[in-house]
Amino acid sequence: MKIRLIFLLTCLLLGISNSPLASELVLVVNKDSAVQTINRTQIINIYMGRYNQFPVNHKVTPLDNNADKKDFYRKLINKSIPQVNAYWSRLKYSGRAEYKPDSLEGHKEVIELLGIDKSAIAYVPRDLVSNQFRIIYELD
Repeated sequence: MKIRLIFLLTCLLLGISNSPLASELVLVVNKDSAVQTINRTQIINIYMGRYNQFPVNHKVTPLDNNADKKDFYRKLINKSIPQVNAYWSRLKYSGRAEYKPDSLEGHKEVIELLGIDKSAIAYVPRDLVSNQFRIIYELD
């Protein structure tokens, strides 16, 4: 009985952690943004401080969502949060850090800011995307 219970709990935990909807992140912009699509290299350049404009020459305001930050950076550049923070520290120390993504606490703040700022880009779980936003990239 005990082995059966452990097996069921293990299956349940694996099912939740591997569920495609549980961690499927997408990059979104305001529906009125001029950006229609973006590629992975451009996203990396925006979120790592190399670009401060979208490919269509409009200002970009990248938003970090603390609720999904760990998963996002692991999927995007295969780095942990301490590694990303060390990268930004080196940029700041060298004087090359022009801007850093704005860090917001949760999904509610990100959604609110995306709704009013046409220059904002953010990563959110797919199930939070409404008709107010445009998905420009899907992280796998």
